[in-house]
Amino acid sequence: MLTKKRIREIALQKGADLFGIASVNRFSNAPKGFHPRDVYSKTESIIAYAIKVPSESLFAENPIPFTQTNFLAMQKMDQISYEISLELDKLGVKNVLIPTDDPLLYWETRKPGGYYRYVIPGISQDLENLAGIICLSTRNMAV
Repeated sequence: MLTKKRIREIALQKGADLFGIASVNRFSNAPKGFHPRDVYSKTESIIAYAIKVPSESLFAENPIPFTQTNFLAMQKMDQISYEISLELDKLGVKNVLIPTDDPLLYWETRKPGGYYRYVIPGISQDLENLAGIICLSTRNMAV
């Protein structure tokens, strides 16, 4: 039987710095369209992980360092997700990889303060907390 400990080992081996798993039951208050089972009806658990980014890029006066750091981090996160997904597949675990940023599911343009983008990874804004980690950016998979 595959355990949380083994999945954690896989995630850390593939490059994750923080790791958590949440039962799909913890998403009972997710808005319609953002529940994990809205993405993959067979979801039982959500895997969330984070990677460390160079922190000083967050404080640069010019946005270019953060933009580049974010771009590279998202690529790394997607690669880690892909590798975790393949490893889980080899172990017979059915899973769905969720991309870091694209594709967009839809736009909501009439919100106070500007434009808000909702993407498939927006299953829950509380994913980090539900999976027991706190991070700037998360990657998740429906398993």
